[in-house]
Amino acid sequence: MSETVEPFIKSYYETLDKNRSNISVQFADDAHIVWNGNPLSGGVTLAQMYGTMPETRHELGSMDIHVHANSVIASVAGKVRVGSGRSSNLFGFHESLIIQNLNGLKFTSSTYRYIYKPRETAVLFG
Repeated sequence: MSETVEPFIKSYYETLDKNRSNISVQFADDAHIVWNGNPLSGGVTLAQMYGTMPETRHELGSMDIHVHANSVIASVAGKVRVGSGRSSNLFGFHESLIIQNLNGLKFTSSTYRYIYKPRETAVLFG
């Protein structure tokens, strides 16, 4: 199962950024979700919440995947741009995910958190 998890996770962030209305199909109906400290129940609720938010663009920086019994535990970190143009904001993010094969891969748990607001300029060491 671990071979198919990384593409599944990457497709989740693509869907989140480009086609939010379809995000619920990647979650179990009773998935436990905490988004920036706010508890949600299931992918439909998550899709509804994202439907009210500005657009996002996620850039994955790291992904750590561990198979445990009948599930996979994944930790993902990176940057996310929220909004567009001059009004956009760049944040770091971290998400912990539990994935199970329930007639196809599904997220059964997700904890998403903005972790910092990095400066947009690169530091060059010379």
